[in-house]
Amino acid sequence: MDSVSRMVPLSQTTHLVGVAGTITTVTAHAMDLKSYNPDKIHGSTMSVDSIAKACKDLTAMTKKERARLGFMHEGRVDVIGGGAWCGGA
Repeated sequence: MDSVSRMVPLSQTTHLVGVAGTITTVTAHAMDLKSYNPDKIHGSTMSVDSIAKACKDLTAMTKKERARLGFMHEGRVDVIGGGAWCGGA
């Protein structure tokens, strides 16, 4: 992130584009989905603040709490913290 922040003005970021499982899991949480729904997630638009809040929520949860989330794939329960880490954002 240090390298990226030297090249990209992150404080001025207004849009994020995400692909794959981590961002769809974070988005499902930000949307407060009860189960994984790719039709609602795909192409959705959310604020940076809502994604950052979802990341903070997920990283603060225990493994048991994450496992109870209906949208959370069992293979992500242990690793979502690394993918959702916002570096104190």
